[in-house]
Amino acid sequence: MKKIIIAFAALFLSIASFAQSDNETTALLEKAIAQFEKGGVELNGIVHFGDGAFALTIKMDHERFHAKVADFALWFDKKTQWFLRSGEIYISEPSDQEQMAMNPYLLMKNAQEYFNIRSIDKMQLPKDAVAGLQISPRNYSELENAKFFFDKDNRPVSLKATLQGGNYAEVEFTSFKNGLKYKDSDFVCDPKNFDAEIIDMR
Repeated sequence: MKKIIIAFAALFLSIASFAQSDNETTALLEKAIAQFEKGGVELNGIVHFGDGAFALTIKMDHERFHAKVADFALWFDKKTQWFLRSGEIYISEPSDQEQMAMNPYLLMKNAQEYFNIRSIDKMQLPKDAVAGLQISPRNYSELENAKFFFDKDNRPVSLKATLQGGNYAEVEFTSFKNGLKYKDSDFVCDPKNFDAEIIDMR
């Protein structure tokens, strides 16, 4: 789950950073961040990881975050994180770096400090894409690199993220919405709703 979300999270960074010059990159980054500050965001897609294909839904509102893929789920309410996996709920208070690894909004806010970005040749673009780019972390990360492909409106078509060790995840995007309103409870996990062992790591 964590590796899939890390791969996915870089998507928004790439949208914000798609440009041919530093000035254009900065301008697009600011516009992308502004989209996340108008309200809540929801993104849906299909994740291909290993031999499986899983539906992915991510909801976020600034620092607050909720993601679900297969039988994994994660909630974060700006202080506490709940991670549901295999009948266990891990409760923690993640560091700033851990929050950034999970949350695309926070990743964008720190984009220029952590990533190198280059465009992908048009001959290497998949069907339905008109542009693409590759990002790679400047320092060691679970994410080795990620390639992102866009349609004519700069909406994401797909991504392929290569992780350390050679594993990779591919995502086909089906919808993106912003300007949404969420309740506080959307970003909080109530363990009473799950038949799961509680592991408190705080």
